[in-house]
This record gives sequence, C-alpha cells and structure tokens, in this order.
Amino acid sequence: VRSFQNLLVENPGFNTENLLFARFSLPAAQYSPEASREFYRQLADGGGDLSGVVEVSYTSRPPLAWHDQEGRFHIEGRPAAATGPLCCVGSHIGAGSELFELMRIPLVRGRLFTEDEDRWEGAPVVVVDEAAAARFWPGEDPVGKRIRYGAANPTWIEVVGVVGSVTYDGPGIQFPTIYNPANQVPNFAARSRYLVVKTAGEPRGVVGGIRSVVRSLDPGQAIASTFTMEDLQQGTLARPRFILTLFGVFAGVALILGAIGIYGVISYGVALRAGEIGIRRALGAEEGAVLGMVLKQGLGLTAVGLVLGLAGALAGG
Repeated sequence: VRSFQNLLVENPGFNTENLLFARFSLPAAQYSPEASREFYRQLADGGGDLSGVVEVSYTSRPPLAWHDQEGRFHIEGRPAAATGPLCCVGSHIGAGSELFELMRIPLVRGRLFTEDEDRWEGAPVVVVDEAAAARFWPGEDPVGKRIRYGAANPTWIEVVGVVGSVTYDGPGIQFPTIYNPANQVPNFAARSRYLVVKTAGEPRGVVGGIRSVVRSLDPGQAIASTFTMEDLQQGTLARPRFILTLFGVFAGVALILGAIGIYGVISYGVALRAGEIGIRRALGAEEGAVLGMVLKQGLGLTAVGLVLGLAGALAGG
C-alpha cells in the first residue's frame, strides 16, 4: 500500500495539468518529409489560435507511456562498447522548441534549442536530461560535448542544455533521455507525431477545434487518437492498482486464516488445560491471573509472528 501511495505522489518532472495529446500519422504515399513538416507547422499555428488553447507543441512520445524508442549513440572521445562501435544507450525524444516551456520542464543549465534550430536545415543540437547527464557525464558539464548517431555518421551533434528528468516509461522508471529537435528526426519518423496542447480549462473541450483545423488543411486526414494527461496517469497506475487489489485480497484472506488459526490453537490449548485451570481457581487463583496466563501463551506466538512478518515487510517494501 505504501509503495502504491509513493507512486501516486511521485513527481513526474513536469506540470500535468490541462494537457491534451493528439496522435497523427501521415501516409508516406501522400506526404514527403518536407510536406509533413509543413502540415504540422500549419496545424500548430491553427491549433494555437483556438479558444481555450494556451500553448501548442510536438513530441514523438508522451510521458508515462512506455515506448520502445531507446537507441545507441556515441560520445566524442569515448571508447567504443565491447559489443559494437557505439558506447551508450538512451531514450530519444523528438520535441518541438516550445515543448519544455509548455510542459514546464525546468532548464537546469545551458539553453534549449531555438525555433531556428528546430528545422531540418538547422544546426544539429540536442538537450539531455539530468539522468543522462549523471550517467554519461558524471562529474562533468555535458554542455558543449558532442554525440553522434550511427557508427558511420560523420555528423557530430552538440549538447546545448540540460533539463530536469521526466518519467517517460511509467511511474518509478527513469531512463536517460535525449531530446532532438522535432524537425531533425529521421525522415521515416517525421510523419508521425503527437500534438501537445496546453489548455486553460478542460482539455477535451478543444478536440473538436483541432479536428476542424485538420479538415481545413487536409479533409482526408484524421486524428489517430486523443487522450489527456489524466488518461495516461490512470492507465499507468492500472497495473499497480490491480496488483495492490490482488495483494489486498490475499492479505485479507491471510489475516482471516491467521485469526482462525490462532483462535483454534489457543482454544485447544485452554481445553487441554481445563483441569489445571479448575485446580488453580479452586486454590484461589484470581480470574485475571488465569486469563493473563492464557494470553501470555497466545501473545508469545503472536510476537514471534510479528517480528518475522515486520522484518519481511520492511525487506519487501
């Protein structure tokens, strides 16, 4: 129960209030990478003009939703890994330049990438989170360091900033994360994105407006799915909540069985000592003294169980 409570109050690293995510996946037959980037630019402009919308940006994956977007990269000056030429593994997130401000992800040091850098032709830069900084540059400042993707890729990418760590793979899971400008992600990924919308009120209230903007840009396109941050939080807690319920049922059954067992043992012990108890009473033993004798026997067994049980609970928790 305490572990579950800790998940409920865990800081995910960003502001979760009034966030809506809308997933898009543009068909490759109709949209080149350049056309898809233009579509998303116009969609963000149109979405930002909607009533009730405060800010709009993009991401390749939402927080708290597990995705297999880990990949290898190499840090300049580091030796290669024993299993290949690339030294390190981290989560790679494509992010719009406004995403950090929209989600209130704090800048720890350095800077964020600019709107000009968030273009395919822009200077290649990345921002890393504190978990990546601690794992890959312990005791160093990663700002100004360079990384690259692919063993044969000649392009070195500069780290320009460090931001706070965000929980992407579910409560209690923290993996090193590297943010790439959304428009600098590989061509195959340029057509699939999540529109992130910060609203002044109920996030679902702007879904209709976003659909209207999409229809005005391309009547043949549709939103693949929409969900709020609250939906994501409830979904990620569903499994631990189920496990907690299951454990609670088992614990309740164990408690009942334990109570029945203790009652049976003590009752049987008292029955065996009925003659002894009668003699004690006949010789003047007070009722309280006899009751204390019986309770002492039962509480001794209970104390042993409590010691073992609490030790196991502390170790397991």
